[in-house]
Amino acid sequence: MLRRTPSELANRLPGNLGDSVEVMWILQWGSHAMVHNPLHIFAANIFWPYPHTLAYADSLLSIAPLYGVLYAVTGQWALSWNLIWIGLILLNLGATYSLARWLTGRTDAAIFAGLAVGFSAYVLNNAQHPQLELIGFVPLGFLLLFKLLDRPRWTTAVALGVVNVIIAFGALYIATGYLIALGILLVGFTIAIRGHFGRPLVACLAVAGVISLIAAPSIIPYHDVELMYGRRPLSPEWGLRFQDMVRPTPGSYLYSSLPQGSTSGTAERHAFPGFSTMALAALGLGVLFFGRRRRRGAHSHEDHTLPPDRKRYLLLLVIMGAVITILAIGAVADGFPTPWKLLYNSISPLAGVRVPARLVAFTILTLGVLAAVGLSAVLRRVAQPAARVAITAVACIVVLVELAAPVSYTHIPDDPATLAVYHALSHMPKAPVVELPMFNPATDPTDWAFGEPSRMVWSTIDYDPTVNGYSGYVTPTYDNDAALFATLPAPAAMTRIRALKVRYLILHVGVQTDIQMYTPAQAQAIIAGLPTATVHQYGPNYLVDLGSS
Repeated sequence: MLRRTPSELANRLPGNLGDSVEVMWILQWGSHAMVHNPLHIFAANIFWPYPHTLAYADSLLSIAPLYGVLYAVTGQWALSWNLIWIGLILLNLGATYSLARWLTGRTDAAIFAGLAVGFSAYVLNNAQHPQLELIGFVPLGFLLLFKLLDRPRWTTAVALGVVNVIIAFGALYIATGYLIALGILLVGFTIAIRGHFGRPLVACLAVAGVISLIAAPSIIPYHDVELMYGRRPLSPEWGLRFQDMVRPTPGSYLYSSLPQGSTSGTAERHAFPGFSTMALAALGLGVLFFGRRRRRGAHSHEDHTLPPDRKRYLLLLVIMGAVITILAIGAVADGFPTPWKLLYNSISPLAGVRVPARLVAFTILTLGVLAAVGLSAVLRRVAQPAARVAITAVACIVVLVELAAPVSYTHIPDDPATLAVYHALSHMPKAPVVELPMFNPATDPTDWAFGEPSRMVWSTIDYDPTVNGYSGYVTPTYDNDAALFATLPAPAAMTRIRALKVRYLILHVGVQTDIQMYTPAQAQAIIAGLPTATVHQYGPNYLVDLGSS
């Protein structure tokens, strides 16, 4: 489904040179800061001199250590991130399979659920947002919670607490939906048992809760960022729509005639799990609510459509999926108090969740499990084992064909000529840097989105603080600084550089990341107009040292 060759793993990333490369920088910075400066891990080296710049996007601190280990072994950015990305997809496949198998009691139907959820349009389309692939921890968390509620054990409680911490330290969208889901599941379970909790269960839930609190400090930087910039307004186009459930991955081999991401906001709203999945999910929903057990008699047999002790958890999962689907609709219209809008305006950590449609991942998981229930009902009515295997194989092949689509990949330049200036900078005293031309998100949003992330990754060679940056927020002075630095060597630009205590300028020359930088003549004109400075050329680029004063 991913079609990756060994050589591509080492030099091509999923997605594009924007968010995908930004995620690589996040992992690179996080793994570095955990070792060298763990108390100031959110003080990332972009958007100098503003604080908490790692909190401008998902921190991914839960998987940064693994990335650091892989990078230490391979020494390659792309290979390390590709191994993480593929591992997260495998986790999603395996965790969804395990959850469906525990709930339905069938291996064959659970395999279908794993494939339907693990290769859904949500997963393949979000190759450009790899942080959202952390969704695989969600079915694992649900499985552990259900097992804990079913049979309290200390080991399960500890494992659940650890998964909660991993999700909280991972991606904000996933953590938000997961926290809401846990609340729905626990409230529903409390109502189902009429509040009669046994002491072992209370103790185990307390253990899981205490471990989960380890992640609480990670909220502080995000809260501080919200206080600094205020809440970003919700946009109706970022909410889920009915047609998004039949919006496949762009370039779908089988369903090119279905809706594509051609209008504003639709690039985030590909939620197609396959028509076969939806049909089996509808059957599973019917089995869940209307299925019944035949009484044993002389000419009948007991028809177990579901494990009797797991139906409660399936019902809770369906209720949770329905509620979060409603929340994923987001702000349909200004002034209309949708459930998501009420939550967004009242709960501070939700300030960074601008795209509620991404919560549809929980809907897709629910549909996948229901599809397993539906397929189980079909297979239980087939007597021959060989026929059951054949039916399962056909169902799995059909859903894979339905979901198959090209996955886009990109290459971040890592040739010696491009990186030479950063290696040179790594041997010089630490000081703030400005990389020029500095792309302006107000006037050149595309160049900013596809030019600055690569520079962020390159900056992890030296880890000097840089005024440049790309993320979910933009600092208040960024647009003005970019416009001012475009006038170098004008006196006003030099005054701003001195105010920022910038020592180094990197002048990029030629075409990099498919964007035209300075011409050699433009770079020389800037250098000629600067005050006394030391200038060296590394590859096509120039490193200007303005001096420590």
